[in-house]
Amino acid sequence: MHTNSSRDVKSPSLRSNFIWNSSYQVVRMLTPIITTPYLARVLGSDALGTYSYTYTVATYFTYFCLLGLGQYGNREVAKARDDKATLSEVFSSILVMQLVVGSIVVLLYFGYCFFISGSLLIFSLIWLIWVLAETVDISWLFYGLEEFKTITIRNVVIRVFLIVGIFAFVKSSEDLGVYCFLQASTFVANSAILWGLVWRRVKFRKPTLRRVLEHVKPNFVLFLPVIAISVYTQLNAIILGNICGMTSVAYYDNAYKIISISLTVIQSLGTVMLPRMSALVASGDDAEVERHLDVSILVSQVIAYCFMFGIIGISTVFVPVFFGAGYDACAPLMCIFAFMVPLCGWSNVLGVQFLIPFGKDVAYLKSVVYGALSNVILCVPLTLSFGVYGAAVASLIAELTVTLVQAYYARGQLQVLNYFKKGIPFLCFGLIELFSVRAVCIAFDGEFIGLTAGIFVGGLVYLAMSYLWLKKYQLI
Repeated sequence: MHTNSSRDVKSPSLRSNFIWNSSYQVVRMLTPIITTPYLARVLGSDALGTYSYTYTVATYFTYFCLLGLGQYGNREVAKARDDKATLSEVFSSILVMQLVVGSIVVLLYFGYCFFISGSLLIFSLIWLIWVLAETVDISWLFYGLEEFKTITIRNVVIRVFLIVGIFAFVKSSEDLGVYCFLQASTFVANSAILWGLVWRRVKFRKPTLRRVLEHVKPNFVLFLPVIAISVYTQLNAIILGNICGMTSVAYYDNAYKIISISLTVIQSLGTVMLPRMSALVASGDDAEVERHLDVSILVSQVIAYCFMFGIIGISTVFVPVFFGAGYDACAPLMCIFAFMVPLCGWSNVLGVQFLIPFGKDVAYLKSVVYGALSNVILCVPLTLSFGVYGAAVASLIAELTVTLVQAYYARGQLQVLNYFKKGIPFLCFGLIELFSVRAVCIAFDGEFIGLTAGIFVGGLVYLAMSYLWLKKYQLI
């Protein structure tokens, strides 16, 4: 083993990257917090269900546009970023592959719109804007270069315009098409801004056919997990729509949307760590790899337990305040989904920060395929028996399956059980947080005041105990 820390000197600090990326995640969290109560009231559950259904269908086509570039392109750019000539070659060959595949997907989406979408044709055509934008999305280049500041500033500005547009132009259920258009337009703006910056980083070089084809297989291997993951994160919405109707889709989607707010914070850590870990693995710096993993697993557990118990604690008060009348089913759904947060924290570290940087793509693929299979087997019968709650339980079991399989493949190089033991104190702190939140919410008559006070007190209790524990054992 040899150590080479030159990449750390040239690269932005992980703390800086995490702050920038987390800043954007905060804006992403604020967007639904600001807009969802308004949209739930002006659009209604049926319109929101239509939005979720058509959005989910379009999402699958965008997956095929990008394949596995979110991780593969990120990793390959990180490995080549110290040599501009090599970087330009890698970028150009991956881009050509993306454009060819994306063009085919756009044609297929046209076919879906006109021959399959039926009464949803107008909304499906609006989402075509998004599918086209993803065909030329090069975010993977900037993530691989660790230019999180550039991406964050771009995303924050676009999000602000989106929020303003929603309140200015979406006034009733008749404006569902406008809402879809606003959302789709943000993806166009995302791609356009990055294309204005790309030529300062790389130069396009006409790649050989052989060089382009070299990317197909490894990229496809990392694309399969994207599809597999979508089976237990988004396909359930389509299944629900066909079995239980659009209202159930709205309940499921709104509850998951709240959980996804917390997941974005945890996933932002993985987004920051993937290019850095890929660069460290390529340099052979094993000591730094191990140190980064130790810190990342601890941080993930601290954040995950805080969110999980906090969400469970506020769920019954949060739903009527946030969504309004008629969304009571979202409260138990939030409690079910909350258990996914620590599981996603573990899979984010084991999968994105360990298996992928070390080139264990097949192991990563197997883990999410097993998760997808468990969801496929369970979702329909559970949904038929328990409705929207059955679909949520199927997603939870799928996420648990993924985490357990990844832990199995990582067991030889990582002390997974020891990492879990280190997180037990924070699990206990989370339980205390839960009781604190519940007690405060009950103590206040006003729902909004109780919710605000519960979040503040519960968060303060958890963070104070966690800080003292970490300080005592010199972990910070």
